[in-house]
Amino acid sequence: MDKTVRLWYTTMDECLRIFTHQDFVTSIKFNPVNDKFFISGSLDGKLRMWNIPDLKVVDWVDIGEMVTSCTFSSCGRRAVVGTHKGKCHFYGTDSFKFKYSHQIQVKNARGSKLLGRKITGLNFMPADDEQDELLVTANDSRLRLYDGSAVLQCKYKGHSNQNAQIQASYSTNGEYIVSGSESPDVFIWRAHCTTLPACACGGGATAKQSTYEKFTTSEQHVTVARFGPDDLRTTRAFPLEELSGTTGQIILAAGYSGKVHVYENV
Repeated sequence: MDKTVRLWYTTMDECLRIFTHQDFVTSIKFNPVNDKFFISGSLDGKLRMWNIPDLKVVDWVDIGEMVTSCTFSSCGRRAVVGTHKGKCHFYGTDSFKFKYSHQIQVKNARGSKLLGRKITGLNFMPADDEQDELLVTANDSRLRLYDGSAVLQCKYKGHSNQNAQIQASYSTNGEYIVSGSESPDVFIWRAHCTTLPACACGGGATAKQSTYEKFTTSEQHVTVARFGPDDLRTTRAFPLEELSGTTGQIILAAGYSGKVHVYENV
């Protein structure tokens, strides 16, 4: 909480670079194609593009409200920033410059959650350069999947996320979604919704995925949950061609205790 971003090599104890900001930094993301650049979001409402070797900002935009999450698409040519009022702003990032594209308001159409809630996580589906499907985590205990045209395709529910900075994420192949919760549990959903998508339901309905698996940890709240890489899954279980579904999946979970728990689905 010192208003900086710090860069290390994992094999070295000494900090290599310090990138100073004007307010608390809430989110960063390396460019997946050129790791000499990263973006950062801050409570001062600005999204910045940093050049690491030159230690300087090469472009920035003022979002106009507190930034709570940011990410790149897998091709590195698009960036999305989420805010504490539930908005997602989309930008092109060719030549490492921000070019505004569009925005969406993440909220329910009716009920007590009509107002937008803080965006806590943004994740593009892995290796999905064509569809640009974006998974959004928000403080209304919902995950939402949007297509490349910013049309809501599916909602996922079951976990609790009202105040924490919890972020759901995909498995390596994009078939499953995992998330922590404001409970001792880790939740897993199939990414593909089994019901009809919004455009085929009529009446503006949206597909919902309420079927999930969960397991309980020793943490009071699970603030982080991630799938392990496929190579770890293969070496610890069976040859990859013999695996199906979540068999052999490695899941890492952590909470306020400061411990990282490693689980294997056998």
